[in-house]
Amino acid sequence: MEPASARRESRGDGDITDLVLSIGTPGFAEEMLYLLERDIDLASCAVLVFRDKGFVPLVSASNAPIGRGHVRPVTVDTGLTLHIDPSVAYSAPPGSQGYRQILLRSAEDRGDIALGLEATRSFDRDGVAAVASRAKLLLTLSWKHADTLIRQERMAHAITDLDEIDHHIAAAPEQLSPREAQVCARILYGQTTTGIALELGIGNESVMTYRKRAYRRLQIASHRELLCWYLTLRARETLGSPRRQDAASTRLAS
Repeated sequence: MEPASARRESRGDGDITDLVLSIGTPGFAEEMLYLLERDIDLASCAVLVFRDKGFVPLVSASNAPIGRGHVRPVTVDTGLTLHIDPSVAYSAPPGSQGYRQILLRSAEDRGDIALGLEATRSFDRDGVAAVASRAKLLLTLSWKHADTLIRQERMAHAITDLDEIDHHIAAAPEQLSPREAQVCARILYGQTTTGIALELGIGNESVMTYRKRAYRRLQIASHRELLCWYLTLRARETLGSPRRQDAASTRLAS
């Protein structure tokens, strides 16, 4: 990564609009770094997810010579890290300017997602105050970014795992017959009519018949409409399933 001074010359100070627009993209952590560098001499920042017994980076950016994407894990159980909870009015503890790391984490909401910041040397009082004043906004944007990555990962998995496609279509409220569900799953998976026939042990004409019946039941007429129906089905399931989101967070962090 180029030095902070060079970045400031080439693009000016960080802007909150740039950070918002970068949600869900690989550049989110770097935009966070750009934004905070106006007030703080940062070594790195990372959106963190809780896994097993500690936080690990989901995305990160660094000014250190080791380069982008490499930050030391934020140590949340020692005196080296200053904890700031946006849901609680911040009051600077004695000696708050001596901390090397800050962890933004809410005890009331989404405690599995946090934002870790590491100073080049240590945070002075003004640096801590600058972070604390924007803690709620920064953490909310970090949640949104993590959620977007989780949703993207889930949608990619949703159309690349035949067993999962089979399972969700078979359980859909439209109640397709077993053969109709199997045929639709394999269409979504990318198999040809002949490939589906060979795998299921039926003829090509039977495959086309089951497809026609399924499309009629789903009130659709094309492969594209089948894909849209399936993604809508998965999105409906996701809205009511916080445990799935937690599991996806773990997969992304692994």
